[in-house]
Amino acid sequence: MIALALTQSHCALGNEESGPWLPLKEGFFVPLDDVPELFRAVGESKDASGQRADLLYVTAARRGGLQFSFVEVKFRRYLKTARALDFLDLVAEQLDASCQRWDKLFGQQTASLEKTVQRARLARVLRFYARKGRRHTLSDEAFERIDRELMKLAREGTGYPLPALLEQPRAKVGFVFRPEFGATAPAQIGSDVWLFGPARLPESQRGAPLDSAHQAPIAVARSPTAGLRNSAEVVESSPSAAPINTNEASLPPTGGVCTVEPLDAVDLLLGHRQGSDEPVQWRVSIRGNPHLLIVGLPGMGKTTCLIQLCRQLMDGGIAPIVFSYHEDIDEKLGALWGDKLRIVSYAGLGFNPLQVVDDSPFAYMDNVTLLRDNFAAIFPDLGDVQLGRVREAIKQSYIDRGWAAGRRGEIPPFGAFYELLKADSKPDKGLMTRLAELADYGLFEASAGNPSLLDSPAAALVQVHSSQNEVLQRAFSTFVLHNLYQSMFRRGTQERITHAIIFDEAHRATRLKLIPTMAKECRKYGLSFVVASQEAKDFDASLFTAVASYLALRVGEADARLMAKIFAPSDKVTLYADRIKQIDKFKAWFHSEGMRVPVHVALGDAPPA
Repeated sequence: MIALALTQSHCALGNEESGPWLPLKEGFFVPLDDVPELFRAVGESKDASGQRADLLYVTAARRGGLQFSFVEVKFRRYLKTARALDFLDLVAEQLDASCQRWDKLFGQQTASLEKTVQRARLARVLRFYARKGRRHTLSDEAFERIDRELMKLAREGTGYPLPALLEQPRAKVGFVFRPEFGATAPAQIGSDVWLFGPARLPESQRGAPLDSAHQAPIAVARSPTAGLRNSAEVVESSPSAAPINTNEASLPPTGGVCTVEPLDAVDLLLGHRQGSDEPVQWRVSIRGNPHLLIVGLPGMGKTTCLIQLCRQLMDGGIAPIVFSYHEDIDEKLGALWGDKLRIVSYAGLGFNPLQVVDDSPFAYMDNVTLLRDNFAAIFPDLGDVQLGRVREAIKQSYIDRGWAAGRRGEIPPFGAFYELLKADSKPDKGLMTRLAELADYGLFEASAGNPSLLDSPAAALVQVHSSQNEVLQRAFSTFVLHNLYQSMFRRGTQERITHAIIFDEAHRATRLKLIPTMAKECRKYGLSFVVASQEAKDFDASLFTAVASYLALRVGEADARLMAKIFAPSDKVTLYADRIKQIDKFKAWFHSEGMRVPVHVALGDAPPA
């Protein structure tokens, strides 16, 4: 869209001597995607044109006669991909296909009756866009000249001379926008294709650093790793410059505490587009959706990907908090940061989940409901009546210490509700048996005072697997996440993403209702979420509405179709489902907000084949 807008801006200032730019003072553009019927033959219900250019430029010669040019606009970030022969061939194919379809519909070889209908339709569409052009940049003189020719076309029909398009000057023009291209004048990279940069952007003209070779503004890097890559691209346009090594593996490792200057947005390198050296990045920013969902079968590269994301998060000033369910990721993170990595293992909770951080009149009741849901996640076999008993006991523990609507009291000990349930004259034996198992591990003896993980800039590893008891593992992860949720509200809204909460085996935490709840709320509080699991069905359905970025490694049939439905065009779901099922190890399909189709990625730092 930016490339199209800049193309229009250059053409609006252009004249007949302005190089490749088509002057909008002398003609006007027709956006062909807005009028697909223009490329339909009489009786066709669907456009059969195949590839089609973006724009049609229309003008009239001073000596009479309409002239047309097809314009294709592309975006490429890197010079190498912009100059690639297959890319230039693609642009040429689209322009040639448009010219051939045009001559078939409106040229001399068309049957007389069909040509009359087609040309009447053409005259009607072009007059509409000519009037729009007059309201913007088209001069009165040029409009009158064009309007005169269009009236003749409508009146004479088949008798109006329309020469073959390829016989007209500048019948085909391609423009490729590259943000890091510093020159003010476009550079020709193909027979009809021109490369241009952001010189027309207002922010490029005010206070941006200048490329000394071209005296034009250049892009400013927004992340530590992106800064090196962008610098290499600027040098790329200067033949005399020495090459710069931008291999990310050569960057100095960061310690387990964030020491770099915080950034509004951090670009994390996932890998490179399959078959090229074009990097594929996931942007983490408080101004966008900062959450990522990763799904893939065991051994496909999830853990390797998470390790590299953690390293880059620290490089960008975002502290990862990793919920670990196996020792593999512990060893790799330990090797990365050593004793600077903050280890959280179960030895009692160290905080009181009954803390109330909100000042609303019923804040304590919100906590009661949240804790009830926590116990539902810890004990999935508890029924509604049993969970109701837990809720009433927690509520009573607050009331006994002076809490009521609009009135704050003392914070009760976490174990107070358990004592109330034990004192019941008719206790529920099934419920008490389950709670007693947690009590034996000292879970309800929690005390306040330990700092929150959100209060520290250090990377943290929550070793959920530190106990072999699966019930305690669920309880430990549940209440640590609960504490993060409370701390999030306590510290308030943030101006940037400060921490990333990462679940490396989300299927082990599938019943945690706080995961989708936090994903929906935590962005403005400075938190990003990364959840990785073996199957897409492991995730709560509401999580998919809160996440905008997806990384799909190889999965089974059902999960492949689910992921394809999320990010593939509706007419290509089956195609992408098959691709996801057959993808190689350490390869993935990535889709994020703003992308029309997913990208095939070779994941970074994968072991050599």
